[in-house]
Amino acid sequence: MERCPGEVVIDFDTARLRATRGTGKNKSKTLDNRCISCRTALQVSAFLDRYEESYDQPSNSKNCLVSNCRQPVFRNSGRCADHFFKRLRQQHKERSRVNLPTLQGLLKSKINEQWIFRKDSGYERILERTLEIQEGKRPGTDLVILDDEFSPTSSQLWEFAMVEKVSGKVLINAQINHERWGLDHKTPTRVENKLMESLSKAKAFQLYQRTLRRSSTTKSAHIDVDEVASKLKATGITPDTLILVWHYGITDLLILRSFLDSGGYSGILPPDSNCIPMIQLFRTNLKEVVIPGFMKPFPLTLPILFSLFFPRHSLVGLNHRALEDCLQTRLLALTYDELVKPPEARPDLRLEQLDRVSQRSIMDWLQKPVPIDPSLKLHQGGH
Repeated sequence: MERCPGEVVIDFDTARLRATRGTGKNKSKTLDNRCISCRTALQVSAFLDRYEESYDQPSNSKNCLVSNCRQPVFRNSGRCADHFFKRLRQQHKERSRVNLPTLQGLLKSKINEQWIFRKDSGYERILERTLEIQEGKRPGTDLVILDDEFSPTSSQLWEFAMVEKVSGKVLINAQINHERWGLDHKTPTRVENKLMESLSKAKAFQLYQRTLRRSSTTKSAHIDVDEVASKLKATGITPDTLILVWHYGITDLLILRSFLDSGGYSGILPPDSNCIPMIQLFRTNLKEVVIPGFMKPFPLTLPILFSLFFPRHSLVGLNHRALEDCLQTRLLALTYDELVKPPEARPDLRLEQLDRVSQRSIMDWLQKPVPIDPSLKLHQGGH
């Protein structure tokens, strides 16, 4: 391991906390063995090595030479952090594209099976809560979908939405007003991370500028922490509410709770145990599916998976917006409700009749046996 160029001493201000392996009480956290700057440089180098790219030849100039930009160079890349990030993002898009028809073929091979769920996944709670709401024993706000948009560096909350899982009713679609203190793009350490800060600024610009171009039907409210707390209480969110998110973990709930804590509000949101990541349910059934030629696991990102189940739905391509991500997650949650049933017990499924749905979804294949292409093989793992 090379020495840190800045001779930084590892402590809580210079390095990130990392979760160790384990579950429950056995799970703990430890300090990274590299400072935030060295960790970023290592990740960038690994990215470049993976795609057989290299840094530009370093020059004597300490300023970025792209388009007469005079910003300081990022490491020895010959570019400032902004231009270097744009290059990496473009390369990543070009190199990581996967043929969608191939993914659709792989998904068809799994769609006619009965899907399963782990006993500790929380899905039994979702089923029970869904039935109680449908029978009128509980309000729809006792089971909701949540999505946040936030800074990838500071985790500052920028936008969030909540939608009832059963009815699809939009409870909250709010963009956070940060005019008083401003947007925060800094990392939570004393060591600067220019690359990630550039990513955060680009995301904030797209998010807040995009809102101005939305139609009146989807435009989000622009509110502060006091109004967020008031709206959550008014809509009927309680500590008993079950919250579904499209993530591997419960980051969305943690960030929203932290935002409320910053305004002195507590006891509004449910505990962590009431937050269920939907992506884990799909992963259980798709983890053995490997993309031919890539040997990669089946992609579970919301934009890709939603477009596979609903190829020409009006919500396709509208990701990284809190409300649209919530609506997509809800439709996938309803899809999962059908996939866990035996194939012969599934009805002629029509999840939601939204405007501008111009093509049948993959769910229409549920009643029809789909021949499997011999070239599309399932990786049989030890799961």
